[in-house]
Parts: sequence; C-alpha cells; structure tokens
Amino acid sequence: MPNFLPFFALFLAVKTIITKAEDLIVSAFFVSCTSIFVVIVGLGQLFFNWQIAGVFRSIIGWRVILNGYPPDRMSAIFTHANSLTLFLCTSLTFCMGLLLTSQPKFKIKISSKQKFYPIKQRVVNVFNNPKNIRYFLILTIIFDLIGIYFTNSRMGWMITVFILVTFSIYCHWYKILQLITIAGIIVGWASFGNLPGQSIMRQIVPASLWLRLSDQMFPNRPVETLRITQWQFAWEMMGDRPLFGWGLRNFDYLYRQTYDIYIGHPHNLFLMLGSETGLIGLTLMCIFVGITLYKSIIYLSLLKNNKKESIMIFTYLISFGNCILYNLSDSSIFDLRLNLIGWIILGSIAGISNPINHENYNLRSQGEFVQDDDD
Repeated sequence: MPNFLPFFALFLAVKTIITKAEDLIVSAFFVSCTSIFVVIVGLGQLFFNWQIAGVFRSIIGWRVILNGYPPDRMSAIFTHANSLTLFLCTSLTFCMGLLLTSQPKFKIKISSKQKFYPIKQRVVNVFNNPKNIRYFLILTIIFDLIGIYFTNSRMGWMITVFILVTFSIYCHWYKILQLITIAGIIVGWASFGNLPGQSIMRQIVPASLWLRLSDQMFPNRPVETLRITQWQFAWEMMGDRPLFGWGLRNFDYLYRQTYDIYIGHPHNLFLMLGSETGLIGLTLMCIFVGITLYKSIIYLSLLKNNKKESIMIFTYLISFGNCILYNLSDSSIFDLRLNLIGWIILGSIAGISNPINHENYNLRSQGEFVQDDDD
C-alpha cells in the first residue's frame, strides 16, 4: 500500500504546482542532470572494481555492488540493472526534449555584490551560457546511451529505439528514421532465426548485443525464473479470482508455494494488478491514467503556435510511455526513485493539460487560445 496510496497525494500536489511549460523544463532538467554521475559510478563499478558496502553504505544509503547486479551488468546506485535502465531512458528523453526547445533557460542570476571562489564562479558562468547548457545536454545524452548499453537490458534497448523513433517522427527526421531502420534490420538479422548470411551479420554486430537479444547469453535458465512462466501464473491467478483478485503481494506467496523460489512480482505491472486487485482494480487504474493521457494528447493537438510547450508536453508523454513499456516486463513501483519519477511525470502531464491552468483561455474554431474578455 505505501507504493500506491501516498503517491495519489503526490500526483495532486504536482498537478497543482506544474502549470506551464517553464515548470516542465526545470523539472526535466533536474531529473536528468544527475545521470552523468550515475553512469560514472556504474562504469567504475564494472571496470574499476568500485563498490560501496559496510558502514559507508549505511551512512550514505547507496548500494553499489561490485561488477553490478546481476553480475556484469551496470546497476550503479540502483538495486538492479533494469531499474537503472529506466532512469537513464527517462533522462535521455528529457535531454532530447530540452535540446529541441528553442531557448533553453537555466540561467543563474549573479549579483555583483556576491563573492565566489574561482571554481564556483566558473561553474556558475558555465550555466549562464545557453550554449554550454546544450553542450551539457549532449554530453548527458552520450553518457545515457553508454549506460543503457552496459545495463544489458533488452527492454532498455527497446525503449531507446522507441525514444529515437518517436522523436524522429515528431520532428520529421526521416534520414535518422532510415538509419534506425537499417540498423534494426542488421541487428535483427544477426539476432533472430537462422537466416542466410547471419554469420556475416554477427561479425558486424557486437556479440554482446545479438547474444543478449537472442537469449543465448544466459542459456538453460530454470523455467520458473522465466518471465513467460511468471506471466502465465499471474494470468491463471486472475482467471481464478477475476473480480477482486487475491490481495496485494499474494503473487509472491503463491508463486513461492508452487515453485519454491522467491520472485517477488510477476514482472508485469498490469498482470500484477489484475491478479492481486482483480479486473476492477486494474480497470480503475487504467481509466485513471488513460483519462490523464487523453486530455494531454488533446491539449497537445491544439498547440500550434507554442512550439516550446508542445515539445515539452510531447517529451513528458514519451517519458511516461517509457514507464508503460518498462512495466510490461518489470515493475517500477518497488523502487522509490523510479516510482517518484513516474508519478511526477504523470502529475506534470495532468497539470499542464488542465483547462483551469490555461489562464482562462478559450478555444476559437481555428484552434488558437485567446484570452477571455471577462478577465
């Protein structure tokens, strides 16, 4: 219950605070600006034997496991590589959206009476220049892509492709779409099936990529650890008690009774809600989220002249789309940081698309917002 109930209040709070495009920009920047540091920690974890354990871990509250978790997969300060990949995909989406805004404004106002040490003065000067912000965002995107690759998460790779494709379609980057299509064909040719010329493609595509996609990197895994087994079990639970479900957290108990192994959740948020809260709970949650997304899409379609606001709303929609895709093969609600980010994104979408927050603008037949004469 703590993973659900308090966040409805957070949703209402964010919906009240986030009311304009500038709020979206600032929020997105602060979410994404830490990802470079996180990836650096992850690289040290994989290649320089960094770890945080013992008393130091209990003091700072970070869990950095030697060689990552699972082994040889970057997890940085997160408990699992899959959790890290969703954070990096969110940062990647926000950075791309911020780059597309016409005038990124993250200036720090400096009074001439204030005194700064040389190093601090240089840092402030960097953030006073919009060009430097663009360089910072590009560097963050590069680090995000590196981190996503080393998480070795197939869902993370798929979400990255989804991000690139959606932005390319929205911005009419047709050449980039062609490159993504060609790269996808080559990688798919090397990874799946038994196609002619596959050996040649596997010499072009990195082995770590096609081995992971073809599921040959970790062969002979126990059947009870496979996601398809967990999904089938959750589906059967939902069939046994379709309306009200078995109660929250009962998947873990029943799965352990059946297979004598700890899994925790069925690695699919929708199946988890369906099996534990029933179709009633699942339907209510989907309606709640669906209405919010529908209103934001309608509002986005009406924004023709405000390019910055439309780009940021689109960016937040893609970010929440990342969360939906991720929760098809995992669950983000059990990590406090990911859960916070997901609810903040949803609350921001609801706030920016709320008609009450549009400064009492009415819609003309041409699709433009004009101020009400009574104001």
